Amino acid sequence: MRQLRTSRTSAGRSSRRGSGMTSFAAILSVVSTLSVSILTMMVIQGEARNWENLELIHETMPSDPEMIAFIESGAFEFTVASTEPSAAPFSGSRYPTLSPQPTQTPSSNPTVSTELPTKEPTSSPTIYPYSENPQPLDFPPTYFDYNRGASARRGPNNWHKVSFQGDQNPWYEFSPNGWGPYKGLLAGYNVGRNYCGTDGQQSPINVYDTGRRCGPDHQIRPRPGDFKIEERGNITKMILPNKLRLQYARRPCVGCAEPDPPHADFPDGWGGGSDLLHIDIKVPSEHTLEGKRFPGEYQMFHLHPYRNRSPAISVFFDYDDDTPTNLHFQMLLDHFWMIFNKDLTMCRNKNVDNDPGRNLRGDRNTDEEEQEDLHQAMADKRNLKKQVENGLTWLLSKFQGINKSIEGVQKDAYEVSTANRVLQGPKQVGISSSTPGSWDPYQWGSIINTFHFYGYKGSTTEPPCGDFVHWFIQDTPFYISKLQFQEIQYLIFNYQNEDCNMTSVHFDDSVARPIQDLYYRKVFRCTRDDFVSDVEFEARQAAKMAAEAAAAAAAATEAPVAAAAAPVAAATAAPVAAAAAAAAVPAEAPVAAATSP
Repeated sequence: MRQLRTSRTSAGRSSRRGSGMTSFAAILSVVSTLSVSILTMMVIQGEARNWENLELIHETMPSDPEMIAFIESGAFEFTVASTEPSAAPFSGSRYPTLSPQPTQTPSSNPTVSTELPTKEPTSSPTIYPYSENPQPLDFPPTYFDYNRGASARRGPNNWHKVSFQGDQNPWYEFSPNGWGPYKGLLAGYNVGRNYCGTDGQQSPINVYDTGRRCGPDHQIRPRPGDFKIEERGNITKMILPNKLRLQYARRPCVGCAEPDPPHADFPDGWGGGSDLLHIDIKVPSEHTLEGKRFPGEYQMFHLHPYRNRSPAISVFFDYDDDTPTNLHFQMLLDHFWMIFNKDLTMCRNKNVDNDPGRNLRGDRNTDEEEQEDLHQAMADKRNLKKQVENGLTWLLSKFQGINKSIEGVQKDAYEVSTANRVLQGPKQVGISSSTPGSWDPYQWGSIINTFHFYGYKGSTTEPPCGDFVHWFIQDTPFYISKLQFQEIQYLIFNYQNEDCNMTSVHFDDSVARPIQDLYYRKVFRCTRDDFVSDVEFEARQAAKMAAEAAAAAAAATEAPVAAAAAPVAAATAAPVAAAAAAAAVPAEAPVAAATSP
């Protein structure tokens, strides 16, 4: 029995050994065939650049059934990329192709073709490079955005639901319960009320001349004021969720002359100056001009001390591929870049280690430390390669068709310090002629290019949509470069605050409220036929005065000559008259004697 058991055991071992050798040989054969196939693919991949070579790949597929089953199981896959356009499809292969894996979301419905071909090529689809930030699940009552989709809870169609309590209202300062020297200047309006859902006085509108007579009899007369662009206490630069804002400090008192913010004298009975409260920069424009929407709008909100209204100047800005850099406007953008990069740096500092609440620089509150932070922010511009790679590189390649390197994009988009910009003569315009550090928000030729405007009564263009605004819409835009326009978009749509939160509320690359109905309102337009500029008016007046002075001088010159000539004429005329009289007497004497009795 032992011999039999031993014999069987030996036979079993021999059988298993033989079976193992067979399996190993089979595996080795498969691996060998697979290696040859992969090497074949690698060799062919360098040559496969058309449909004929792709057919060749299929011709080299292994014929071993096990290998075919292994390939078709999807255990591995290979693709051959082509950089040339396809010439024609191949007739087919001997082996079935694998279908792609199903997508996680359903495919979109196919588009419906027109019955007949159109005469003109169809327009390219609109591309929005800046994705929307998700709506917060638990938002405060003051939250609003520009989402016009069906799921929008605080988009323009629901702005009437936005509520402000007390000083949360951006215009509460001017209410009877407000603060500062301008307290109560809007006492005639309920600034705490939300007017967004009301009809009749809302802005923006499509601006056009409705035939109303132009009431103003002179241009808007702006004054730049005393504040410097770099002064922290007098000018505050802010990147808000829907705009870039430049906010000015108030006068010490309503009647105080100095120091004064920028201000303007508005025509048509406003009387005196209206101080500039803030400037908002939005893209695209909120108003449209005779149906045309501009790339952006520059809005200057003022406040009159006695009219209980806010006169606002709106200037469109535009660009094209050849528009030069507006250097005066770039001075302003430079300061917004400082804010952008300072907050981005603070965000990064908070996330250097695993403690997101720790700021490695500590709490720094002094002016010197804040200045140091700003200088550091300017230095950080040069090191934001990831930011540039994910943002401006793609953006410029899409919209400019320029394959710039990361360094080139950084130089164009982030080296915005005026000190680092090289003036290129006619390719850059709008150089400020004012003293260093000053910035005129009304500068002629850089911001204001016309003396004439449209006008109508409207509202603010965001909640609470207060209807106390008198709009003066300039009929001529100012121009910036295409890159400057893209900088504005990037500053608003990609801003990240110091807590690392993306704040923009844009939708479809827009922070513009939809156009509102005009209703019964009238829009007037003032042109050169109504009034000329102050410069031209003064020139005309000077010419008139000069003409009057010349006429008076001529009259004054002629009077002494006439007075001096009178005695000479009298002295000459007297002897002549006497001689004529003497000659006449002898002739008359005989006649008299003959007729006498």
